[in-house]
Amino acid sequence: MSTIATSTSVMTWELTWARPLLLIHAALGFGLLAICVHVLWFAWRGTGKNAAWRARRYAAIAWPMYIAAFVTGALIYPAYMVTVRKPWLEANRPAMVGWFEIKEHWAALGLVLAWGVWRYFRKSEKDDVLTPDRTFSRGVAFLALLATICVLINVVFGAWIVMVRSVS
Repeated sequence: MSTIATSTSVMTWELTWARPLLLIHAALGFGLLAICVHVLWFAWRGTGKNAAWRARRYAAIAWPMYIAAFVTGALIYPAYMVTVRKPWLEANRPAMVGWFEIKEHWAALGLVLAWGVWRYFRKSEKDDVLTPDRTFSRGVAFLALLATICVLINVVFGAWIVMVRSVS
């Protein structure tokens, strides 16, 4: 009997915090999209000292922001399953369940790509002076582009699903 009471109290907590966490998750997603576009822009500009410094700075902000968005999404997921997916989406809009799953896969891919961009820009500024490699910089800009596309897909699909049916 205590297992049922414990699981019910946990579910009540998840449902109570689902809406505020959804708002935080959405704000992090839109903010992350803006930051990723900045990382992409300055990474693409390449070798200038100011561009490299700004790309490094924005990448240092993007990585923790991506983790925060990922964690808030994971905290919302149980409430989403109970109040949206099982009772409503699967019955009324089964295609949107598939879109949500695609969104989740892009989120996981973007997490890895954002880590790669952050890891590259974490190197010291002396490395840029000693071995400036514009080709590799373009490669990192391509990674930043892919990470930005992943974030864009997540923001668009997430907003679309919330507009159709949100957690209650």
